[in-house]
Amino acid sequence: MYKGEEFVGHVAPSVQLVSTTQQQKLLASVIGFPTEDLFVVYRGVNTDGDFALDVRVNPCISLVWVGFGLMMVGILIALIGKRKPVKKGKPGEIDPGDGNGSSGGVVAVLESVEVTQGADGSVTVVSEEVVVTEDASDADAEPSGKEA
Repeated sequence: MYKGEEFVGHVAPSVQLVSTTQQQKLLASVIGFPTEDLFVVYRGVNTDGDFALDVRVNPCISLVWVGFGLMMVGILIALIGKRKPVKKGKPGEIDPGDGNGSSGGVVAVLESVEVTQGADGSVTVVSEEVVVTEDASDADAEPSGKEA
């Protein structure tokens, strides 16, 4: 095969006969380039006695392989990667930290809320009580004992 005056490679498409099924199997030859692939398939002999070939140029096939590789990397990351566990607790409970001496810090707990609804359907918060506490398990911090 030549592209212009330049020799790009040798193709050898063929036909095989599968003995178990008695069917013909067409084998294509492929020459790959960075931006496209050249596929050549032997189709037999036409009515004039000439060889019939199916020649196709498929652009951007290398990008398909790059995309396939990226997809496999993403699947591996999804299968191997671990997420940090979600901490569950009761409402108003102070977070004890991650177990290595660090604390959860200051916690604000919403104790009560009064809400009124007007005749026009609007909702108004009349009063709310928020209790702010400091985590006592923090060894470096001095307990303040303050509540707001």
